Amino acid sequence: MKLPDFSKYSSKQLHGLGSDARENDKHLEALQYLDHAIVGYQKEGDYKGLIDALKDRTLTWKHYYLLTNDNVYAILARKDAESMLAIAEEKNLQDKLSTSHFRLGEVAMLFEDFDSAITDYKKALQYYDGPLSEKGDFRYHLGEAVYR
Repeated sequence: MKLPDFSKYSSKQLHGLGSDARENDKHLEALQYLDHAIVGYQKEGDYKGLIDALKDRTLTWKHYYLLTNDNVYAILARKDAESMLAIAEEKNLQDKLSTSHFRLGEVAMLFEDFDSAITDYKKALQYYDGPLSEKGDFRYHLGEAVYR
């Protein structure tokens, strides 16, 4: 497979291409674009963009896990979600704490660690300040963790 010339794209374009590839189940391609977006965002000092690219990488690893049931992919998803939270805290990006905790909750569910999932989903709701419809999705995930 011939790799594209990543240098001709901005970080946001690379991120968009990675997200599109992930949505179209082109996981390896998604990871390549997202890796380049992450490096670009770091060079630009755009840590919010970097966290969002890590979110997409977390979802890509999660999809790999669901396709293969190989815990290695769940571990990779967890590490990217942990990185999201660590960077949000390091750079004091309060608006990224909610999504970071939400992804950690999702990954905890993969490991059937429901107590951790509940804790992270509650923290996600605590920091959440977006649309009410999406907050309902957060509550749904919390409810599933409590039930399970």
